[in-house]
Amino acid sequence: MKRDIRDIIQAKAKTTVTNNLLSDEGIKKNIIILPILKDLIRPLENDEIEQLKNNIIANGCQDSLKIWQTTQKVVNANALTNEEQFVLIDGHNRYKICSENNIPFAVSIMKFQTLDDVISWMIDLQLGRRNMSPNEIAYYRGLKYNQEKKIEKTDNFSSTGTSLKTSQKLAQQYGINEKTIRRDAEFSKGVESLSPELKREFLNGKVKVSKKDLEELGKIGVVEKIETVEAITTYINPKEIEVTTKQSKAESVRAKIKNAQYLDITVSIRGKFLLENGLVDIWKDLRNFPADTLIDDAFEDSVSIYQAQILGLIKEI
Repeated sequence: MKRDIRDIIQAKAKTTVTNNLLSDEGIKKNIIILPILKDLIRPLENDEIEQLKNNIIANGCQDSLKIWQTTQKVVNANALTNEEQFVLIDGHNRYKICSENNIPFAVSIMKFQTLDDVISWMIDLQLGRRNMSPNEIAYYRGLKYNQEKKIEKTDNFSSTGTSLKTSQKLAQQYGINEKTIRRDAEFSKGVESLSPELKREFLNGKVKVSKKDLEELGKIGVVEKIETVEAITTYINPKEIEVTTKQSKAESVRAKIKNAQYLDITVSIRGKFLLENGLVDIWKDLRNFPADTLIDDAFEDSVSIYQAQILGLIKEI
């Protein structure tokens, strides 16, 4: 049975959100932003940011910022110390606006065991937002699938027996079929292969890339970030690009041949070819060679490309 994603988010929030809003200015001054979490936030258009800014300036910051209270080693296992940290997990745009305009804000503390748990919660939060485009929905569903698979692998979780597979579980959760979930997963990987700027423009609908192309890109596993739409084709159809490039170069040479001087380009004829094909006498006649001209394996003759066309060796220049 399909469940409303907002119900899922609210159910998780009830077990993690501290009811009281903290007023401790020390916490607010030590809020940190992790790029890996900030990148999960749906990018706003400039007019949306401006509208949010005007609303906060006029009415104050009405919603509290969600903060993950944790320690350095939970965020980064290689950290040298394990001091307490306060990580922003919801309200990045509001935090920026409030900080730049000296507007007070409240915070709500949330508890999670791992960074992966936070990422999973944030993806659910994005999927619960309104006015999401089909590409955005597919992207976040794919992120959710890939994140769940990562958590299962880390926990050495087995989906055999009576447990539902990740694709089955999410298909039921979002009311779609398993194949769509798996395609979303590849699509999400493809979107993540784009540079931050191209990714933002694609999700905002400013650049057009087919969903199928991004799914193919996700299957390849590109390491470096792709900067342009045109570059995507070089990854998903490298042979096609190579053939097209060679054809283009050949056309350029062919066009220039028409302007070549008489002996700029020649066609070579070897004696071995003439001997093996019984063309010795014919060739002597065509070239007006004396009858006693020796044509053996070492013999080699050349004619201009224009002569080759007259002799029927090539069809056209």
